[in-house]
Amino acid sequence: MRILVVHNHYQDVGGEDMVFHQEVDYLKQSHEVETLTFQNKKGWKGLLQYLSYPYNLWAAQKLKRKIKSFCPDVIHVHNIHYASGPILFRVAQQENIPVAFTLHNYRMVCPSALLFFEERRYMESIGKSFPWNAVKLGVLDHSIPKTFLTAFTYRLHAWLGTWSKVDAFIPLTSWAGRILMEGNLGIRKEQIFIKPNFISPLPFTLEETEEYYIYIGRLSVEKGVKQLFANFDNEAAPHLKVIGDGPLRALAPNRRNIELLGYLNRDKITHYLLKAKAVIIPSICLEGFPLALLEGMSLKKLIIISQEIAASEIIEDGVNGFKINPENFLSSLKEIDQREDLNAIAERGHQVFLDHFTPEKVMNQLNEIYQVIKDRKADQG
Repeated sequence: MRILVVHNHYQDVGGEDMVFHQEVDYLKQSHEVETLTFQNKKGWKGLLQYLSYPYNLWAAQKLKRKIKSFCPDVIHVHNIHYASGPILFRVAQQENIPVAFTLHNYRMVCPSALLFFEERRYMESIGKSFPWNAVKLGVLDHSIPKTFLTAFTYRLHAWLGTWSKVDAFIPLTSWAGRILMEGNLGIRKEQIFIKPNFISPLPFTLEETEEYYIYIGRLSVEKGVKQLFANFDNEAAPHLKVIGDGPLRALAPNRRNIELLGYLNRDKITHYLLKAKAVIIPSICLEGFPLALLEGMSLKKLIIISQEIAASEIIEDGVNGFKINPENFLSSLKEIDQREDLNAIAERGHQVFLDHFTPEKVMNQLNEIYQVIKDRKADQG
């Protein structure tokens, strides 16, 4: 199969970029694959890109040229914010090529993207014909103009019927799929295919566990870092190693029991993971599918995850991990620490990873999605 994978890079590298690259690498093992990328710019160039977001004719022409030169059987889009935009799907429709769209966030239903604003869950946009309250609040970067233009972009294409003709929407979780159905965008159930992220199993040997917990990720409000640091800044708390960086890095120094390690390469992260007692994922936003969850499970580490995260749906509390209230980590950790079956729980979590989240399992799902939408398009003539 000839597959064209399209991606819009943000100004800063993030998890979506990693997913895009690893899926392309695996697809190339069994398909003819080419990529088409866009890059968000800063300054006046970025402003022009953003103003073109609702109907970017330049991006449309770029995709048409790529289609003409490569003749793909399927187009798979990962991100369209904001240098490309939804016009890509209209081009695919015009060329009669089946198109899939991985949804790494909730931007289609709310311009906040994470359904999060002012340090709490924000659900007011869901199901609205237009998210006027979100615009009034400026839920995107506290900017009314940016929030309006982003909301207008997605609603415009709902009114134009763009979304009703996309062959496959690919949310990362069942929860995200339900939100999409409630979004008042004209999307049908048969257009939705749930497919999670994956990671390659990390090579490891069992090492003696040390008495520390580990957090891996961006140091930002939506990740629950404030609550995490507040809970561990306590003489009764265990030791916490923090890997990552971000706007809240200044909260870590001089706190009891918290060691900030900053950005580390993959080998060093694995080294600290192997010795950790458990992986903590404290987000207070719904989030998509944090890779730290899969990294921990792949190494047979106990997973302690916030109940707020959509991907927590794969954790059965007390069976293959623990779901806890991110506001009350410390008391929950004390209860968990009294369990005598923690190794067995971590083993069951590892088995969930092997059953559902290896490259082979997830890429088989993706290949099946491609075949379904290709067959449907053929049946439609």
